[in-house]
Amino acid sequence: MPVTNLLPWRRRRLMRRIRLWSLFLTAQLAIAAFVITADYLTSKRQHAMLTQHMTQLQSVRQAHEAQYQRILQATQQQAVEQVQQTLSEQGQRHNRRYQELLKHLPRLMPKALWLTEISDSERGLLLSGISHHYQAIVDFSRRLAVQPLAAVPKLRQTRRHPKEATLLEFTLQLGDAKSALGTAAIGRRDK
Repeated sequence: MPVTNLLPWRRRRLMRRIRLWSLFLTAQLAIAAFVITADYLTSKRQHAMLTQHMTQLQSVRQAHEAQYQRILQATQQQAVEQVQQTLSEQGQRHNRRYQELLKHLPRLMPKALWLTEISDSERGLLLSGISHHYQAIVDFSRRLAVQPLAAVPKLRQTRRHPKEATLLEFTLQLGDAKSALGTAAIGRRDK
């Protein structure tokens, strides 16, 4: 029987198997690398898109906040200006009323009565003076009470003059219930 050397055939077959397996493994590694790279690029692109979207949302939010702050400041400024205008108008009406009253004051005063001081306080106009008779003070208070320009007069104090016993010192307050209520309402609104 002839002897055949099968060693080269086995070697070729082994080499062929090694090539096939290495080709198969290389193909698997290439596919795995492709899948990993594709997944990485996709996630990177999604991350970039999300970052861009978040940046856009942040800029829109900042624009809305800035617009809200501008509107809020404008509204507050308008409210402050309106309150200032209202207070200014009230003060002007108050001053006009007292100016008219001061024009008529000499006509309302009895001859036995002299005013020594006119001052304005939070509670109203204060009229201080002296008189020889208590009845002159009462008459002056009544004349003021019937005036449409004057508020209800209240006799705050009456006392003898320290240097002359025949003279009486007095203080009348022309307070207005409406202005007191208005001041209280403004104070409550500010709180």
